[in-house]
Amino acid sequence: MSDITPLPKIPKYTRASLKSQSQNITNNLVHAQFKVDYFNKRTGNWRTIQFASVTYVLRDGCTNALERHLHLLEPRFSNFKHQSLLAIEAIYNDVFTIIQNDTWNEAIKSTAYDMLKATEFPEDPHQDKWLFFWIMSQVRHKLNRRGKAKGVEAEAEASTEGQKLEQAWDPERQAEKEFEDLDEQRKRHSKAPYLPLISNIIHEKDEFPTRQPSFYEESGCYQ
Repeated sequence: MSDITPLPKIPKYTRASLKSQSQNITNNLVHAQFKVDYFNKRTGNWRTIQFASVTYVLRDGCTNALERHLHLLEPRFSNFKHQSLLAIEAIYNDVFTIIQNDTWNEAIKSTAYDMLKATEFPEDPHQDKWLFFWIMSQVRHKLNRRGKAKGVEAEAEASTEGQKLEQAWDPERQAEKEFEDLDEQRKRHSKAPYLPLISNIIHEKDEFPTRQPSFYEESGCYQ
């Protein structure tokens, strides 16, 4: 795919350069590793093709490849490097296929391909595929945040639904409503205006009384 000069090997950033970036692996730190003649010529000194555009394509390819192979992953491993070699190789190879078959600009796809190949060091496990692992760390971090956000939203939605159900079926409120309905019926149909309302003579335990006191009992008069 390379037709300018032989593809160079791009080493991983050093500990010294990492310290100079306050321990953060930033885009600028990674970009600096690719500011060499080969990539400068291919990208017009990163003006014709921007570094951010290439890493965007790489993240998109890695995201799709990761989602295709979730069944190969151990979800409890926070570091992608701890996954099985089978899973890592399957995802890595699929990234090339996805990017190649996508509709991105051909020059950007070609640059992304060369950047991944330039960071392959089969003889050095510490450096091998370091750009791929850096991109994957960003992808997994974003997916984890998205998953947590969805989990919070789902929990909030479930809580809201639970509150609605509680409000829809509240035994105490239901009993109060029944008492209110009975009182309304009593008001409409009773011919004895002095008969006390049911709500005024409810037992202390909020139970219906066994019987209504008669008018004479209530007034202190007995037959």
